Amino acid sequence: MGTRLGRAILWSAASTWFRLIATLVIFSILARLLGPEAYGLLGMVMVALTLGEVLVGGAVLESIIQKRDLDAGHKDTMFWTLAGAGLAMTGLMAASAPLLAFLFDQDRLTALVIAASPILVLRALFSLPEALLRRSLRYKTLAAASSAAVVSGGALGVGLALAGYGVWSLIASQLVQAAVQLAIAWPLSRYWPNGRQTRGHFRDLWKFNLSVLAIRLVGYVDQMVPRIAIALMMGPLALGHFNAARRLIDMIKTGVTQPLTAVALPTFSGLQAERKSLGDLLRATILLSSTLGFPCFAGFAVVAPDLVPLLLGEQWVDTVPLVQILALIGFRASAMSFNAILLRSLGCPHWHLAMLSFGSTLGIVLVFLAVGHGVVAVAIAVVIRSLSTWPIGSHLVARLTDVSMGQQIAQIARPLAATLMMVAAVTLWRDTAAVDMASAWRLCSSIAVGVVAYAAVALLIAAGPLRAALTCARRIGGRTDPGTTAAADASA
Repeated sequence: MGTRLGRAILWSAASTWFRLIATLVIFSILARLLGPEAYGLLGMVMVALTLGEVLVGGAVLESIIQKRDLDAGHKDTMFWTLAGAGLAMTGLMAASAPLLAFLFDQDRLTALVIAASPILVLRALFSLPEALLRRSLRYKTLAAASSAAVVSGGALGVGLALAGYGVWSLIASQLVQAAVQLAIAWPLSRYWPNGRQTRGHFRDLWKFNLSVLAIRLVGYVDQMVPRIAIALMMGPLALGHFNAARRLIDMIKTGVTQPLTAVALPTFSGLQAERKSLGDLLRATILLSSTLGFPCFAGFAVVAPDLVPLLLGEQWVDTVPLVQILALIGFRASAMSFNAILLRSLGCPHWHLAMLSFGSTLGIVLVFLAVGHGVVAVAIAVVIRSLSTWPIGSHLVARLTDVSMGQQIAQIARPLAATLMMVAAVTLWRDTAAVDMASAWRLCSSIAVGVVAYAAVALLIAAGPLRAALTCARRIGGRTDPGTTAAADASA
């Protein structure tokens, strides 16, 4: 784009896709070596670990990024608060290990949870450097830290798995990733803590943080209720299949949406006083994200019967229907990932909290009704819950901007039509010409047919709007270049 924002998006995209490819390769190797049960045990550990991560790092990023008049006292206050919380949560997680093992009836969990608990203090120390780097759009630095962490942690995990350490290789991989990320990002963030924190700084930041923290906690419940229900009712094997399906979908979601959502908060926050420009940028991002995301999720669902066994091995074949169902979540993520960010950017996190609370409550009810019918029924419940908040978010965004619900839907109409045509073409190909092919050849030919079909239809019906969306993003990105903020942060 030729602007700081454009470079940030490019670095974010490059880092995201590098990490996704590395993660997918590592996940594929470890999944073959360890099997679903090991990943089910890791999922049980993550029940405690994810809660701790929400409390020690989830809220700080947005308060630091969103605040216009950030000074050294704000940074020191947040750092020491998080450092203390990280130590406390590490001790609490280790102490709760026997209870978690009893809850899930898995004696092995006690040692695994204790071993994983230091990740929380590492993540707490990393949170402020990460927030400062994002605030100044220094995604090249973040890319180096995150990429090195994934590669080093993955290499250790694969080595330990080959040596026969089983699920312990997954815990070690997580620990090393957290340590490497911190070791690289902290010195490059140009921040060193001092004693400049005050109660005023604490109150100033936590007015915003409390709302965001509540959002993260409700989101935690939303994410973990299906996993806990599966673990309690069906055991680690079923949880391993569900977690693998969710992880594959989340990888695609990250690759599609993160390059844009990573810079959306500082960009939207910078346009708080320019609602027309904000609306124009929102329409552009919805169209661009949907154009990329819809065919990725739909295509993955169609080729999953060939792709999942090829990636993970035949022991993961039960993951296929879960992937196909959960892929529907990706349509909402592609089209509406920016709604919640926009609500928080405009100082309305309480609206996001209310929307998320409704969805989470509905999700608990649906999972409770579904869990007795198997893991596929739970996956369907998760999709229904995810789609339920789509119209609510669209309505709230329409109230804050000049982008009506109808205009939001109009942005996804063309990508959706092209995607449906692509699905029809690929399905016809797989059911006719490719039906007798070996799975690898059927997979490759299906992807080729899908790419050609989607590109042809998208260029025919959406070329003009896509060019306009790119022009809009480039124009507004040039005007909202946050160079002043970056310079201020660098000198602090």
